[in-house]
Amino acid sequence: MKKSYFMRSLNLTIFLFITASLALFLGVSAKFIISSLAKNDIVFIQQVLNIVKQISRCLVNIALLETCVVILITTIELVHRFKSDKIINYFKSVYSTVLFRRFLTQTERTERVFTIETQTVSTYNPINRTFNRAVNKCVVDIRQDSVIIFIKAPNNQQAQKLLKEMESQIKEEIANRNPNYYFSAPTRVKNALWFEGKKR
Repeated sequence: MKKSYFMRSLNLTIFLFITASLALFLGVSAKFIISSLAKNDIVFIQQVLNIVKQISRCLVNIALLETCVVILITTIELVHRFKSDKIINYFKSVYSTVLFRRFLTQTERTERVFTIETQTVSTYNPINRTFNRAVNKCVVDIRQDSVIIFIKAPNNQQAQKLLKEMESQIKEEIANRNPNYYFSAPTRVKNALWFEGKKR
């Protein structure tokens, strides 16, 4: 099994989109700070404002650059889909990936109670944390005649055991979400679990 362009680019696109949004937010916020303090005549504040202006300009430029990269990556995929598939399947793939990641994420917490001070502290299970880090890289690629699902296997043995125990649930969930496709048994290739569905 080999990753498609969509599978290789999706996580990068999401990362760039989030960092671009954050950089733009910080850059615009810095401009508001500059405009509110611009009338102040104190030399030190003016020096600080000049530094903030440069930082704001850099952040906005970074946001614009990352946005351009996201648009380029997305455009390449959309053109490819237009030629060989349907553009709507790109958006279905992104939406299905988000839903599937949410389905796979483990939210179980363990609680420790301190009897002396009667305090309760919630801690996340480290196995679940390793598991979640791996499965949050999963991708659902929907095409006109097939659906391919890539799930990164965790490095931890206990987390891998958890994924193995979930295989039947995962297959059932995939089949319910994609009723027009039939799925064969999952294939394990190195550190990845692959599910492939063919059009009925």
